[in-house]
Amino acid sequence: TRDPLGWFAAMQAAMPLKPPLLAWLGQFFVPIGVMTRDVEFGLLFVSILAHTATLFLVFLTVRRLTDTDWRPAVLAVLLTASAPLFVGTSHQFLTEPLQTLVVTVSMYLATISRELRWPRVVLYLTLLFFIALSIKTTTFIYCGPFWLIAVIDLLTAPNKTAASRNERRNDQILLA
Repeated sequence: TRDPLGWFAAMQAAMPLKPPLLAWLGQFFVPIGVMTRDVEFGLLFVSILAHTATLFLVFLTVRRLTDTDWRPAVLAVLLTASAPLFVGTSHQFLTEPLQTLVVTVSMYLATISRELRWPRVVLYLTLLFFIALSIKTTTFIYCGPFWLIAVIDLLTAPNKTAASRNERRNDQILLA
């Protein structure tokens, strides 16, 4: 349908109880599949982009946690990319790549939250909350510890030294 309201109503009728983000994103990549004469390739492009963004954010997160040393970050990317579940989800049109991406964004937010102003952290947490809700309801279980770390960083007293806050935050992230 070409009517945006008709499209929304059609999506609600097709998937009344399922989180809609994967289907919504998939519709934007169908034209790629039409151009390549393989609609499945267009749909799998969502997974490819999600995996690429996930690996990039794993690199950035580990690099921040290891004081900008790139070797552990590259090792973390290689370990993540070679994990059987990570590889397996790249071959099917599933919600797990998007869920992994949201968890990785949450982890990255936990590493940078102390450097951001509180309105921006609240905005990011709110966006992540609604994106996670539109992907899969179990995403909260995986994102929750990182969101909690970001909130704790918001609530910490400003009179503590940056070094002790960094050490405590790194310990919290590794425990999560």
